[in-house]
Amino acid sequence: MTDTTSREHRNIPDGAELVDSDVLAQLRKDSADLAAARGEAAQLRAEAEAGRKAQAELRKQRHEALVNDAIKAGKFGPARRAGWLKALQIDEPGTLEDLEALPSGLVPVDQVGHAGDVDGEENLYDRAFNSKEH
Repeated sequence: MTDTTSREHRNIPDGAELVDSDVLAQLRKDSADLAAARGEAAQLRAEAEAGRKAQAELRKQRHEALVNDAIKAGKFGPARRAGWLKALQIDEPGTLEDLEALPSGLVPVDQVGHAGDVDGEENLYDRAFNSKEH
C-alpha cells in the first residue's frame, strides 16, 4: 500500500502528520513541563516584584531615618525635610556626602536658657520687681 492509500484507508485528512505514540507521549510531557515552567516563571516574577517593593520601602525608611537624625542634630530645619528626601532619591551617595559634611547645631534644637528655681508666679513676680527681700 502506498502512503495515499494508507491515509484513505485510515481516514486521515491530508496535511495531518502521523506521530509515533512514544513521540506523542514525549510531546505531552514536554507540554506539561513547559506549563509548569511558565507557572514557576510567573511566580518568580511576582516574587521579584515583591522584593523590589520591599527594597524600595527599606530605602525610603532609611532615607527618612537619615533626614530625621540630621534634623535632630540641628543640621537643618524640619522645613527642609522634603527637599532632602527628594535629593536622597535622586542621588543617594552625593546627598549622603552633603549630609555628613553639614555641621551639627546649625539650627538650635535644644531649649536655650532656664527659669532658675522659681517656685511659682508669685516668686517670679517678686524677683522681677524686688517686692520682697530674699
